[in-house]
Amino acid sequence: MLKKVEALANVAVIITSVVLCSLLAKNYLFSPSKQSATAETIAPKSASPSGQQRHPIQPGTKVSLPGINWNTSNRTLILAISSTCHFCSESAPFYQELERQRTNGVRLVAVLPQPVNEGKNYLVVPDQVKS
Repeated sequence: MLKKVEALANVAVIITSVVLCSLLAKNYLFSPSKQSATAETIAPKSASPSGQQRHPIQPGTKVSLPGINWNTSNRTLILAISSTCHFCSESAPFYQELERQRTNGVRLVAVLPQPVNEGKNYLVVPDQVKS
């Protein structure tokens, strides 16, 4: 009796393995070739909160930001962060300390996908909060 149960369990494992392998092969090997990720697929055109149409930035495009002159310093640290990212929130004390100790030759620029007011509230260093 024990040998029959063992044989049935082995057959069930083999059948399950074959079914799973065929599903994986169908989904990943024989599916239509997926296009490589482009700026359009990662960041599709959408309306910004101000109602203006946003367009994806192509790699290598020179970006101009109000108040930032890239020629005045060759040392700029750009932080791409989000207020909804737990890794960013866990790293916030490090970046706040970096801001407190930075020298005049280094500029910090934070880029967030959130609206400006939400981004400013997220970036406030605790000892800079006015009571």
